[in-house]
Amino acid sequence: MNRIRYAFSLVAYGDEPVETGLERIARYGYDAVELIGESEKYDLAGVRLRCADLGLDVSAICSMWIGNGRDLSSADPAERRSAVAYGHAVTDMAATVGAPTVVVCPARLWRVTPSGPTHDERAWAVDGIRQVAEYAGERGVQVTIEPWNRYETHLVNTVADAAGFAREVGLSNVGVLPDTFHMNIEETGQLSERIEEHSSFVNHVHFSDSNRGAPGTGHIDFAPIVRTLLEIGYDGYVTFELLPPAADPSQFATKDPHRRFRDPYTRTSIAYLKDIVDDLTQ
Repeated sequence: MNRIRYAFSLVAYGDEPVETGLERIARYGYDAVELIGESEKYDLAGVRLRCADLGLDVSAICSMWIGNGRDLSSADPAERRSAVAYGHAVTDMAATVGAPTVVVCPARLWRVTPSGPTHDERAWAVDGIRQVAEYAGERGVQVTIEPWNRYETHLVNTVADAAGFAREVGLSNVGVLPDTFHMNIEETGQLSERIEEHSSFVNHVHFSDSNRGAPGTGHIDFAPIVRTLLEIGYDGYVTFELLPPAADPSQFATKDPHRRFRDPYTRTSIAYLKDIVDDLTQ
């Protein structure tokens, strides 16, 4: 069995200085940090050096498919071109900091109605993802397609949906990202079974509980999910991506977050998961 590699997303820390977040993540024993896909937030060369000093890798770039110009399935060709350019930009971020993966979403966040016929939207999104993935592949970077729940997108809601897109894109560096928060809303049956069914595509994972907080604060049973990741030989990162119980959690990034999202959740997330791994592997 592969060992679990642990990462924490900086999205949980709001506008706290990057240096402070990196130090906290290292202090609690994580292997890596996941950066937000906004290059202006970072001195990327400095982040890479500081991560090296702290013994941290960068697990992924969590691209922010929010707002105008970031919709790969838009009926507007100019917006699709802009979204592809954004995908290239976050790929450049990944290459600069040594991150293996960038997150790609076929539609922009909170567009929950079609912008054109569904078959057209799908074709546009597949073409856009392929363009991003071709660019990423030339730079040694993987693309991972994240399904969001129905309240955040209408286009790709389940792991099976994302795997279908990955098959259609047809490039070896394209996989899927099971996120337990979204899965808890959209998947039927055991979440672990949905991961196992599409294990050949799983190249990144996000963990948060049913309330989008730290694992153990909601009602998701993480033990079967961790068991499945170990059994399928998953060798990527499990990244804790935690957000507040807000209708628009993106606003969280511009405000001082509640204190539990800093030290308490960072500490308890990895401790909780390590306890599960120890129980499964002893």
